[in-house]
Amino acid sequence: MTAESRPEVLQGFHRLFIIAHTIPFLIGEAMWYDVNKTLSYNCLFNFVVGPRGVGKTYSCKRRVIKDFITKAEIIQNAKVINNNICLAYTKTETDNINIVIAQAADELLNIKEVEASFVLARKDDRVFISARSLGNINVHVLMENLGGGGHRDMAGAQLDTSLEKAYEMVKDTIQTYIKEEE
Repeated sequence: MTAESRPEVLQGFHRLFIIAHTIPFLIGEAMWYDVNKTLSYNCLFNFVVGPRGVGKTYSCKRRVIKDFITKAEIIQNAKVINNNICLAYTKTETDNINIVIAQAADELLNIKEVEASFVLARKDDRVFISARSLGNINVHVLMENLGGGGHRDMAGAQLDTSLEKAYEMVKDTIQTYIKEEE
């Protein structure tokens, strides 16, 4: 069964995909059901209906645990610059890494005295940067310097370079910003 022949029940804003007849398509070559394919549809709700034992729950739990471990790795690797800015990265590559780094950047703001956070990750051939701030540091300006954009307290950028080089570029941009603010 091809992706074009999936049965779609409701169209528009509230789409509902009935997956009961497409389990072989969704499982593919893997032994277990892959929830990532279902979550890739751009819809408000995703429902999976299928026979017992194909790994629907297992796949969801595996994704949540993998995301949690990736966020923990990011927080563990975080470096504090100027006592108030966190800079972190992960080498883990997943299809939803841009969401994971945004969540990790939010979590880093919970650290005492941290006013801004920057998290980097690689996906395909690009490095994604997610920047968050409590408002005192304008992350929009910093991400604009790297070709990105956003808002004063939430911004991002994408770079076509290695993770190591992007990390150094963000670090240099932060240090330049700190010197200008003094």
